[in-house]
Amino acid sequence: NTTVVGPGEGPGEFESVWNVVVGQDGQVYVRDYLSDRLSAFEWREGNLEFHSSYAVERYDGRYPSDLVGVSADGPVFVFHRPLSICDECLSDGAGIPPVEVRLVDAEGMVVGKPILTLPSDEYLVAGNSNSMVWGRMPFGKERHVTMSPNGALHSGWPDAIEIRVQSVGGTLVRIVNHAHDPIPITTSELESAAEGLLQELRRALRDTGAPKSRPAYTNLVVDDRDRIWIQLSAAAHAATAPCLLLNPDGSAVASVELPIALELEAIRGGRAYGILEDPNSGPLVVAYQIRE
Repeated sequence: NTTVVGPGEGPGEFESVWNVVVGQDGQVYVRDYLSDRLSAFEWREGNLEFHSSYAVERYDGRYPSDLVGVSADGPVFVFHRPLSICDECLSDGAGIPPVEVRLVDAEGMVVGKPILTLPSDEYLVAGNSNSMVWGRMPFGKERHVTMSPNGALHSGWPDAIEIRVQSVGGTLVRIVNHAHDPIPITTSELESAAEGLLQELRRALRDTGAPKSRPAYTNLVVDDRDRIWIQLSAAAHAATAPCLLLNPDGSAVASVELPIALELEAIRGGRAYGILEDPNSGPLVVAYQIRE
């Protein structure tokens, strides 16, 4: 095991680690959410050593959030408008602005046009510009975008299993579709979820209308054979949920049950790596050997 650097504000130090990815250049990139910095590390004689770091700049009121990956052309980020400064989110018919997926240069500046524009995650918003509250929509959908080891972007909105595959340059490669059966949300589940909301958000939920079914999937990962691993939503009170393995053409290879507390992060060399939320010890980094 190699520990890079601990907490701090110096070169290679972090305030809040948000993403860790391996770029196509072989360097390890760490995204610090609080400082908006991206740090690169490289292997030297068996040790992972600090290489460089720079701030990722905001633009047009949009903040960098997720680091999708690092392509041959540079880092790719998701940029969003924070609800705390989004007055138009409360305007009639405006809604929450979509997120943009953008390429960033070596100085942290956004370059070119948006590669992708995706819906924002589903939120409940109430109040006015002077006093606004917000929270996650119970059983709401979240956008998904990831980068494969060969640098292709895979994105989707989980109202269905439809994955768009394209280059960082914006060229559409293919669209992967796979049929699924929606899992309905029961009245008791919705009532239980609403109990944890502020009163203003409960009213917003009644006005907006709650989802009728769970998102088709909760996570999306592409392995080093260009196959897509899709963690499906779990049924009520289930401890596990199916994970579909799809070929690039959308045909199913296999399905395996995984703990709902597990989120896959990367699949390389016959191993699946993920983060398991353990109620006793907190988040654990786990690895599974894949047998086919």
